[in-house]
Amino acid sequence: MDSSQKGALMSNESAKDLSVMELQQYKSNQSKLSSTPEETCNQSRCLICMGSNSCQTVHSRTKLMNTLIGRGKPQEAQAIFNNLAEEGHRPTLITYTTLVAALTRLKRFKSIPLLLSKVAENGMKPDSILFNAMINAFSDSGKVDEAMKIFQKMKECGCKPTTSTFNTLIKGFGVARRPYEALKLLEMMAQDDNVKPNERTYNILIQAWCTKKKLEEAWNVMRKMVASGLQPDVVTYNTLARAYAQNGETDKAERLILKMKYNKLSPNERTCGIIISGYCKEGNMTEALRFLYKMKDLGVHPNPVVFNSLIKGYLDTTDTNGVEEALTLMEEFGIKPDVVTFSTIMNAWSSAGLMDNCEEIFNDMVKAGIEPDIHAYSILAKGYVRAGQPGKAEALLSSMRKYGLQPNVVIFTTIISGWCATGKMDRAVRLHEKMHEMGTPSNLKTFETLIWGYGEAKQPWKAEELLVTMEEKGVAPETSTMQLVADAWRAIGFLEEANRILNGSEEESDELDKDFDSNKIPVQNLDRIKQKLGASQSNLLQIPEVLVTHPERTTNGNIRSQMIVKACDTMRNATISMVFVRANWLNFTSDDAKTVFAALAISLAFRTFVAEPRYIPSLSMYPTFDVGDRIVAEKVSYYFRKPCANDIVIFKSPPVLQEVGYTDDDVFIKRVVAKAGDIVEVRKGHLVVNGVERNEKFIFEPPSYEMKPTRVPENYVFVMGDNRNNSYDSHVWGPLPAKNIIGRSVFRYWPPNRIAGTVSKEGCARKTLTPSLKLLVPPSLSLSVVRLASLSGFRLAVAAPSVVGPRCCHVVASRGCRNFRTESPPSSHLAAARVFQASLKSSLNRN
Repeated sequence: MDSSQKGALMSNESAKDLSVMELQQYKSNQSKLSSTPEETCNQSRCLICMGSNSCQTVHSRTKLMNTLIGRGKPQEAQAIFNNLAEEGHRPTLITYTTLVAALTRLKRFKSIPLLLSKVAENGMKPDSILFNAMINAFSDSGKVDEAMKIFQKMKECGCKPTTSTFNTLIKGFGVARRPYEALKLLEMMAQDDNVKPNERTYNILIQAWCTKKKLEEAWNVMRKMVASGLQPDVVTYNTLARAYAQNGETDKAERLILKMKYNKLSPNERTCGIIISGYCKEGNMTEALRFLYKMKDLGVHPNPVVFNSLIKGYLDTTDTNGVEEALTLMEEFGIKPDVVTFSTIMNAWSSAGLMDNCEEIFNDMVKAGIEPDIHAYSILAKGYVRAGQPGKAEALLSSMRKYGLQPNVVIFTTIISGWCATGKMDRAVRLHEKMHEMGTPSNLKTFETLIWGYGEAKQPWKAEELLVTMEEKGVAPETSTMQLVADAWRAIGFLEEANRILNGSEEESDELDKDFDSNKIPVQNLDRIKQKLGASQSNLLQIPEVLVTHPERTTNGNIRSQMIVKACDTMRNATISMVFVRANWLNFTSDDAKTVFAALAISLAFRTFVAEPRYIPSLSMYPTFDVGDRIVAEKVSYYFRKPCANDIVIFKSPPVLQEVGYTDDDVFIKRVVAKAGDIVEVRKGHLVVNGVERNEKFIFEPPSYEMKPTRVPENYVFVMGDNRNNSYDSHVWGPLPAKNIIGRSVFRYWPPNRIAGTVSKEGCARKTLTPSLKLLVPPSLSLSVVRLASLSGFRLAVAAPSVVGPRCCHVVASRGCRNFRTESPPSSHLAAARVFQASLKSSLNRN
């Protein structure tokens, strides 16, 4: 990656510094940006861009595109790209990679492969990052055939696929429910000398078969994994356990623990959570409770997720005594109910249509000092809409501001669906406008909900007009969208118009992908159609898959409500007594409040500036860290020094990862292997820094890949995981900016049997002795000695002759661990040289 590309990268933190005026300027110009890249890329007239570099305008615009994508405005990011070409600038590879992210959000997948020809027309060669971004876009959306076409072009362009590339493709076949093709990729990897399947490769394959509910094939993949020399890890068994639990065979999932122990693996919190959740979904609460106590024997401490699963299980079976028992156990284990606990109980009341009880739990949560999150408000909004009270649901928008919560598209869409269901389309449209005023963009479900509402209101022409609005907002209609519009026409008897919509949708979809901005979906003869409308038709339309159902529709929640109503008072009293009265959370005095406030302030300051705990979620640092390990990372030392080799650091995702979907909140942990100015490479299974092979006893296995020499830039470090063949680190995405480092791992405090420090003894922070080799040689021979020693890798310093006399001088060699001293007269030049050479050889043998 060249310097111009690095300059175009930006973290979310730096994106906040962009001026509001710049954003508003692009918003005002967006309507003018109708030219496509195909029309404008050949208009490059910027003198800087016509050279080998890209100008600062391209870099800043790329950053702005990144910001807009992060804010959910990919259509504006695409408009900025078009504007760059219109103004005569040449986008960089990073700009094109950012555009891939925007097109992926807009679901304009047919436009993505066209970018490769545009890159070539601009005199650039696509790199592996651009290809991987394209492959990832198609794979995640299930369009794996298109991903394979990109993969073939990647090989044709001379870019070597990595193990990560193959893993992405295998995952794509899994999403598309085509695991047989995924197996062919595994065979392809075996034939490629540059890549080697790792644990993640096999785990993705196992997940693909589990998704198809073919567990025998999943076990066959595990056998292949073992035959290749790799051992199943906790992730492997958790994947199988989840599949058994989803198939209603949680007892088999529990028996996997014995296999894990046989392979010297310990179940973690996720393993136990899968098993307990599985028993709860089966309604087997006795087994779920039994396994909760078994967790003590396994050395796994229950977390809030486990208890929330128990509470939900008891609520689903309308067992109020069980809910009380779960809350009691939470108290015994020292775990306080969190916002998820309250939300789970709220959701039960909301689904049952008992909004008074739901409101009471919500108020109790607030009184307990637990701030509601966006999910809690979503439950309230859904409940009000189900009860036919969209006005109360809309009033929640004002309540959310008190807690600094921004309503998301889900809540807005839920409330809009409520107004549509009650036939008040004016209120729905008004809320939709308010939604955009508050900076929340509509998604496909929002528009489909409005289209459904207009269909219910017998106004299909307005439903069709929304297709134009969708295009202006950069939301691509899908087949379901066109079907809703057609159903709206069909409901009032206009079959011809319905057929027009269905027959034209495929052509319009193809045209939409050919052009980025200029497409308009035609609305034909609306005035003529409105005049033909007669009496209201009785046909009902099919509601889209929105988050709420029609208030009059019978649901499982209505059936369950009849069961829960009988135990209404018992459950409410149990909940309140167990959570609030027994815990005495509300009996605060002013002194208590001051103490709590001071403790919170000190804790926050300590976590922000001194140290913080972290959880290890993957095996990239295995065997140093295992999944589920908990560490303490200190933040003080880097205020006084730069990161050193062998420091284990936690860091925010670098800009290059944010380009492919990671955010500034994603945190990684790796080991520093080289610092600024070092030249690092991987050859023949060894890490080589500045030409010297590193002796790394802490890595899981030697790297199976090769990496060309790379110089670490200033203010950067090179980081790698100890599990070299299963780590997404600098050998894939390049050096890490030192400013992204949060802190250094110093101590592992969980699990108890592995408590230990994590600071390497080989780190550069350790004080080392400066060995030297001191010789006395004649001044006339000193330069010859320097040349001779330099061939042996010594750094020499020659003292002035007056220091020791006229007949000899000091020569100090900064290598070796002992001092040597020899004296020789001017007549014995040859003898002195031999003595010096022998001393060098002796020193080298010792070290």
